Amino acid sequence: MEQTALPPDFRSIFEAHEDDADIILDTSDGGWLYVHKLILRKASDTLLGTENCDLPAMPVTEEKAVWDSILRMLYHHEVPDFACVAQMRDILEAARKYDLEFVMKDIEHGLLCPLRKQWDALDVYALACAYGLQSVATQAARATLATSLYQLSTRELHDVPASVFQRLLDYRLRCQDAAAAVAGLSKQGGGNLFKRIDWLPRTTYTFFECNCTSGGVPCSVRLGSDAHSHWGRGYWSSYLESAEQALRERPVGDVVKETAIIVPSLKAAGSCTSCRQHIYEDLTEFAEHMAKEVDRAVAAVSLRL
Repeated sequence: MEQTALPPDFRSIFEAHEDDADIILDTSDGGWLYVHKLILRKASDTLLGTENCDLPAMPVTEEKAVWDSILRMLYHHEVPDFACVAQMRDILEAARKYDLEFVMKDIEHGLLCPLRKQWDALDVYALACAYGLQSVATQAARATLATSLYQLSTRELHDVPASVFQRLLDYRLRCQDAAAAVAGLSKQGGGNLFKRIDWLPRTTYTFFECNCTSGGVPCSVRLGSDAHSHWGRGYWSSYLESAEQALRERPVGDVVKETAIIVPSLKAAGSCTSCRQHIYEDLTEFAEHMAKEVDRAVAAVSLRL
């Protein structure tokens, strides 16, 4: 994981002497931070409890930069713009050590607004698991779904504990099943392909209305509360099969809108003079609705910490 990288001349705003400050935090790297006992007591019942508060300076085992970030949150409700996961880990460790619940919540909120995309999702996931940040861990785990497991870097995987990674795999498998079920086809007793869909706003798609045989074997479709079955053209059922296969590798809605998934069915539909007139608009609209349904299905899957 990243190493904490701060300039050697880093200076905290709390190093400036305040006339009304009544305690000094003496950090492990020699910094003196002038603060107020009242603020520290309100933030934590344990921070001052074991120390002789009559001393002019209270030694702490963390570095100046760590306490600068914590004090900014306590005094100004300001979540620092952390450069890397390692810096945030140092703050979380101190917050847990001193029972600084307010700081923990501030950092969790900062990670969720939104999840920092410039950071590796696996790093954020491992950090959130280590400190019990359920909402952050869930969002970070979800962010990993857009990448195939085979494409995750060995550096990322090397730093994730086995038990934490196992929970991620369990979550991913359940997401894959949920996503694939949205696109998956069933087989009826006679062996015919069947699909039930209750998330479409309309049924007037060319691949449900045309009677051509373009693209292979048609699929029986039941749409919402409609008592009548429709027949989806073969190129449409082929699209669903391709989408299902892709979702089992990357269970995110955007997958079903990718060119590699849609284009083969567009080409197959082109052999029908009727289908080719509307297939692009109809299939891309269908893909948009299916992508939203995939994301809804995946969002319903919970991460088990």
